[in-house]
Amino acid sequence: MPQTFSQRGFSALTAMLVGSLLTVGLTPSPAFAASDLPSPADIAAAEDNTAAAAELVTEIESILENASAELQGAQVEAMKSQGAYIDALAELDERRSTAQRLSALAGQAEQTYRTASTELGQLAADIYRAGGIMPDSSLLSFVQDPGSIMYQASTVEGMAASRSRTVNQAETAAKSLESLQADARNAEQAAADAAEAAEKAGAATEFAMASAASLVEEKQAERGTLVAQLAQLRNTTAALEEKRIAGLEQERREDELARILAASAEAAAAATASPRSEAPLAPAPNLGTGL
Repeated sequence: MPQTFSQRGFSALTAMLVGSLLTVGLTPSPAFAASDLPSPADIAAAEDNTAAAAELVTEIESILENASAELQGAQVEAMKSQGAYIDALAELDERRSTAQRLSALAGQAEQTYRTASTELGQLAADIYRAGGIMPDSSLLSFVQDPGSIMYQASTVEGMAASRSRTVNQAETAAKSLESLQADARNAEQAAADAAEAAEKAGAATEFAMASAASLVEEKQAERGTLVAQLAQLRNTTAALEEKRIAGLEQERREDELARILAASAEAAAAATASPRSEAPLAPAPNLGTGL
């Protein structure tokens, strides 16, 4: 069975993604490993050196910015994976519906084929009982009983026409049954393939969501440490530093939004200014006097 996810988990992932999009721009920067974080010794050494402290503050702020970008990348990938999974489920539903429809049509065709086969068998029995199609012995009795032989001839003629029609119907039903059965088998295989694809997409989405959630926890813990280090270096409080960092993130968000809007306006202006091909005007009619 294809894997599914709780609405709560998907909503949580969406909230994480929105948070990251509000925090950073759309271009992730290289991530910092946990070992790259300033150590307590680094912080203590920089406290008595103004230049070193300023340099370390810049470094920490850069780490926080890159961590947010890394979160965004992981969460965007998780959202893409979720979208692919939803598409796979839709494809699976369509394939299953097609398979069910074609299987039903194949069942109807099989019933039609059985009916045609029964009618063909019945017709064969009727012809046999009638002595075949105008046997020679019947012609010999024509001089003795012309009315009887003419009646038999008309009956046999009707049987021949019925035989031709019934045979054609049986052949058509057989071909239709064979075609629909093949279509149904192909549709069932397509549904099975779609189910397998949905299963893989579900597993990939679970992994992406778990990875994003784990990264969120990791970066949140690192953020707490880094903000506390900033407070120590700047001789403020963690609350004030968190507020200051949030302000920097707000500025980056506004700058990115302004960049996107400017690019959109520029593209719209370029599209409006591009020349349009116009059909040549028809020549004016000659209104001369003919002089």
